Amino acid sequence: MLQDLLSDRHKRVVEHEMEIQGLLQSVNSRKQESQGPVQIPSRDDSPLLTAKEDASIPRSTLGDLNTMAGLEKELSNAKEKLELTAKNERESQLELSALQSMMAVQEEELQDLQIQLIILKTYHLWNA
Repeated sequence: MLQDLLSDRHKRVVEHEMEIQGLLQSVNSRKQESQGPVQIPSRDDSPLLTAKEDASIPRSTLGDLNTMAGLEKELSNAKEKLELTAKNERESQLELSALQSMMAVQEEELQDLQIQLIILKTYHLWNA
């Protein structure tokens, strides 16, 4: 079942990539006609590529760029969630620590009261 879901998602990604590539090509053609060379960012943060150079890049590489961008966004979102979870965990640990300290103090007070009660009972027994 998981394999089917992954296969279906892969097909949709491939279809989406093809649509995007078609749109990019038409946009690049129009921009090139009206403005000259179009600059497209490369995958490895090296200098920008022109539309002419882009024609030599395989479609799978452009698709990889789109997939990578999506994965980077998912990774960024996951990191944010992880940081928020870690922050909440730290806050919970601090709250737990404070509650444990309060309980320890209350237990000491309770023991002191129990000792005082025993002393009072003993005193009353001796004086009765």
